[in-house]
Amino acid sequence: MEIKNNHFNNSPFIFGNDNKVNYSSDDVQIDWDKFYKEIKATLTKLPQDSQEFQACTELLVETSTKNQDRVTNLLKKYLPEFTSDVFSNFASTFLSDLVWKILGNR
Repeated sequence: MEIKNNHFNNSPFIFGNDNKVNYSSDDVQIDWDKFYKEIKATLTKLPQDSQEFQACTELLVETSTKNQDRVTNLLKKYLPEFTSDVFSNFASTFLSDLVWKILGNR
């Protein structure tokens, strides 16, 4: 399909069916100290018997290594916990946004 006399030619817009945009998490810059503090603060709010608490506890340990690949793998392992309403209700906007960026906006 070609649309003539428009401003879309030579633009980043793509037309089609079932297009999917993938976000690469390789370029995410992490403020490790703030990330660590935000996880720690979230842990004080989460119910201690929740799966989210367990996942955050492990994330706190991984964050201290400052290894983005290990953190990403842990977030993927506990994807349901880090995308749950319980986590979202207790985590700061900074922490929630960073988790989504690292996961690639899944």
